[in-house]
Amino acid sequence: MPAGRRSGELLPWSERERPKPRAGGSEPRPRMAPQPESTETDETTPDDSPVSGIVGFLDSRVAARQLLLVSDSPRVVGEVVNGADLPIVLATTKEDISSDYADDCETVLQLSVKLPGTLEMLEDLRGIVISAYLEGSLGDGEDVVCLVANDEQPTLMVNFSISSDPMFRLLKARIEERCDLSVFEMLLQIAGDLVRKGREGHKVGTMFIVGDHESVLEASRQVLLNPFQGHTREERRVLNPENSETIKEYAMLDGAMVVSGDGYLEAAGRYIMLEPDAEAASGLGGRHLAAASITKETEAVAIVVSSSGVVRVYKDGSQELELDGF
Repeated sequence: MPAGRRSGELLPWSERERPKPRAGGSEPRPRMAPQPESTETDETTPDDSPVSGIVGFLDSRVAARQLLLVSDSPRVVGEVVNGADLPIVLATTKEDISSDYADDCETVLQLSVKLPGTLEMLEDLRGIVISAYLEGSLGDGEDVVCLVANDEQPTLMVNFSISSDPMFRLLKARIEERCDLSVFEMLLQIAGDLVRKGREGHKVGTMFIVGDHESVLEASRQVLLNPFQGHTREERRVLNPENSETIKEYAMLDGAMVVSGDGYLEAAGRYIMLEPDAEAASGLGGRHLAAASITKETEAVAIVVSSSGVVRVYKDGSQELELDGF
């Protein structure tokens, strides 16, 4: 880890199997990806490309163990995937790029919002990195080098450490005041799974309200039969892996899902009865208005899944985090 970087405790996550090194101890190299077809209008040669010198620099000088590539350019993605030895997490809005390079990258994050200009990417980049971490693509305590490169735009390269990022550390501290962090992370992972896969072939929009459940229940009403009523605590425990599919199934119901701060499912199908705080969630839909309102009036935290593919976290009536590309 480079000088000045600190490793810190992160949210717990399930270890996934890493690619095994080849004989001799070297890291596995991704197999050759399909090269984009050249066109008569593309006069840029590999030597003139904005990333021509970066690939070699990444392998020889950068101490990070993974590369997060953010790009909508088939040419740039092909050059980096074929040239870099670092394991790659690819983030793109282009579905054809996602499918073409799915087998050549550790993970592909399908972004739902058009990429801004390179120099405007820094704030969005944090959300993409955290999305990749929560999805399990970035390792615990590992530095990641983020490369933002598109045709006819400046190339941006940033070394990012989740454990040292002040905003992420602050978010952890603020969430930990209200609920168990492992419960919060599990619900974010479930939210990400709903974004990626949907349910029964349909996109899903839903809301999880975590913590201060008694106040939340007082400020809401049941709009349909509570599916968790009468079940044992173990049958309602969020951290029980067997309950993940149950949570996803009931996420399709109208209304919010209410979870206690220590991680037990209290109700599904709850309608928030507070006056919506239109200013806090300006331009967003009813779920976001309800999330802003309930977290302003209670000590709860709300996770909102949009059918558009974005996950937002609310606390104290304000949006704390926006995650795209789960």
